[in-house]
Amino acid sequence: MHTAPGSQNGFDNSGSTNGVNWTKDSRNVSISKRALQTMLKYIAGDPILLATTDAVDLLNEPFIDSLDFGQLWDYDTGGHTLVSSGLGKTPPVVSIVDRGFKEFSWWQTRWPRDWNTKYADAWLDAHLYHVFDRNIDDWPLESHLRLEEVR
Repeated sequence: MHTAPGSQNGFDNSGSTNGVNWTKDSRNVSISKRALQTMLKYIAGDPILLATTDAVDLLNEPFIDSLDFGQLWDYDTGGHTLVSSGLGKTPPVVSIVDRGFKEFSWWQTRWPRDWNTKYADAWLDAHLYHVFDRNIDDWPLESHLRLEEVR
């Protein structure tokens, strides 16, 4: 889901640049859950769409430092359950949990250890941008690749 009511990151791609207010009003999170349920029902009802859906990004780029992480984690874990049970596909549709602009080391203490074995269909997303940054926009390809090797 690319955007959520109240904005999950304050960027224009979240639908609003008026701050990060998604978890400040519980109705925003509830609306997002209903939207996810509706989206999954739509996917499940279309055999072609279901056959071609391999992953669902639960919430794109939430800015964790400005959100209530407990509410976000409840949304993500509940969303994973909805994806797993609502689509019933084999192999299962992967639930994508966005890293929320946090490094992997931050997640190591928060991502439940048993998830790696119990939930192989839940992945932590780390799509890293190499655009929008004037400091690295003009780098040669080799420099961009080296930066990723370090992470």
